[in-house]
Amino acid sequence: MTFEVTQIGTVRNDFETPVGPEEMADHESTIVIDEDYAEGLYRIEDNDYVTVLWYLHESGEPSLRGPRRYGTERGIFACRSPNRPSPIGTTTVELLEREGRELRVHGLDAIDGTPVLDIKPYAPNFDRPDHVADRRENHGGRIEGPSADRDGRAREVGGDEQ
Repeated sequence: MTFEVTQIGTVRNDFETPVGPEEMADHESTIVIDEDYAEGLYRIEDNDYVTVLWYLHESGEPSLRGPRRYGTERGIFACRSPNRPSPIGTTTVELLEREGRELRVHGLDAIDGTPVLDIKPYAPNFDRPDHVADRRENHGGRIEGPSADRDGRAREVGGDEQ
């Protein structure tokens, strides 16, 4: 099945080509919302963080295996590789300022010119995975792959399981 999505805005920053997500996440970007959707920004500045969904318009050929980041190959749905069957990126960013149709954000790992598909307020009670981790740990499961602990520090767990 295929379907259409609508571009609501565009990312503006100094990155013309992708670099490591850690480097990109340490910089500011501006999201310019198309005039037709500007009214949808009403009171967005009430949020400290927002989740941005964008189209990975310069991703490579789709693959079902991700690159060997952190030393282990993973299935595409177990990693953040841009070469996805549905090339959609998502990141929760700090909303620094709204000026008209422009949102200045910190932590977005999208390049200049990236089409923005949607913006949603970050909702910790829905978006924070603590409840998922607690449930899995209580049932003897493991959290696989590079992850973050509850303090936000990166950690490596798991191995080469497929």
